Amino acid sequence: QKQEEERKLNKYQSGKEFTRAIKMLFTDKNYILLFLCYSLNLGAFQALATLVAQLTNPFGYTPGQSSIMGASVVVAGVVSAGIIGKLMDKYRVYALVLMICYAFTWYWNLLWTSVLWPYNFWWLTITAALYGAALLPVLPIGVALSCEVTYPISEATPIGFMVMGGMIWSAVMIFIMTFMLAADMLHWACYLVGLQSAISYFLMWGFNGELKRTNATEKKHWKHQPSE
Repeated sequence: QKQEEERKLNKYQSGKEFTRAIKMLFTDKNYILLFLCYSLNLGAFQALATLVAQLTNPFGYTPGQSSIMGASVVVAGVVSAGIIGKLMDKYRVYALVLMICYAFTWYWNLLWTSVLWPYNFWWLTITAALYGAALLPVLPIGVALSCEVTYPISEATPIGFMVMGGMIWSAVMIFIMTFMLAADMLHWACYLVGLQSAISYFLMWGFNGELKRTNATEKKHWKHQPSE
């Protein structure tokens, strides 16, 4: 009976801690900014990946060509994310890199949309790769930065809400873009994707969070250094 009471007490305390963590997250301006930016860009990426064939087929591109464009986004993005991730481990300038990536994502989206016409397959593929190289790194960097600014809250909590926000916004983006495609507003649908990165760029100007996890680790490291 005593063990059962302790189990119920621990469950109750865990529930209270989780509720407290949610309250802390969504009253933290810096986390809210990262949450919005992550959701907007994950939603844009998922919507584009889902509707790339519908965007390009009206201009005479085959499903195979559309798949190559989509694959170029992912491949270039994965390579870029790996390189930038290594640099972040060393320099930890997360906010600066996010702003740069958002700006370039917006730019490459505008360029890709401007060449979305017949007989531009290679230009579309190249610009799609550059778009992916700028877009995909913001997802792991955004997650890493959210863990830094929300420390010591368990990492699973802020990350879980960011992914959930991105999934919800993906569904909204796909719904809106489907109606735009039905109304023959193909280029405007592409501009809508880029708008998510533009909004994120301007939102990041309000970010001033600290790298709490890194600072705590460094303090612990220096504390255990033998004194001379």
